[in-house]
Amino acid sequence: MENNEDVSSADGEQKNVIDDEVIPPSTAKELSEEEINSIRLYIGKEFESQEEVYNFYNR
Repeated sequence: MENNEDVSSADGEQKNVIDDEVIPPSTAKELSEEEINSIRLYIGKEFESQEEVYNFYNR
């Protein structure tokens, strides 16, 4: 028989079936537009150096 005490809902919140305590998901940092663009690959993306290219693809 499986343990159904802690169940994760579709929105990422964990719900304890026994006492119905709702546990919010861990807080995530909101990224700035600059941070998003630094990690998003797009056609025409330019890099300052080969080291920057290497670090981008190997993180």
